[in-house]
Amino acid sequence: MNDTPTLLITCDHAGFEDKQQLCVLLEQEGKYTVVDVGPDSMHPDDDYPLTVAPMCKLLQEALAQKQQAFGIIIARSGQGEAMVANRFKGIRAMVVNNANDEVVRLGRDHNNANVISLGTAFMTLGEIKHAIDIFVSTPFSNDTRHQRRIAQIDDCTIYE
Repeated sequence: MNDTPTLLITCDHAGFEDKQQLCVLLEQEGKYTVVDVGPDSMHPDDDYPLTVAPMCKLLQEALAQKQQAFGIIIARSGQGEAMVANRFKGIRAMVVNNANDEVVRLGRDHNNANVISLGTAFMTLGEIKHAIDIFVSTPFSNDTRHQRRIAQIDDCTIYE
């Protein structure tokens, strides 16, 4: 079994260039299995729900198979994309659009976020990569209160 975390990466038009560069950086580093979910080319009039949904479906499949996998969204603000992701059962997306390490840690430690939606308009490529590293390396606390709250979140989702 592969112990390397899988990163399923997607973007909207505003995050396309950063996604392309980020995939190369992450693959070269060798700490992750990187899956570029697309898009494969820049579309200035794209609709982010159509790029986020396929990543969420792949992540649901990976999680169902008990794989260590995370979703990474690169977008202008990351807000709308996270809203789409959070409609999928078992997907818990957090928005990060600054370089605050503690926000990233809390999203994993308390909320067991499995998707990070990053705002490229507010972060450098280095900050985005750093946030991903913290996101993936921070474990969920497994505290009973957090497990209870996550179960309540998962009961509110729309798409199986």
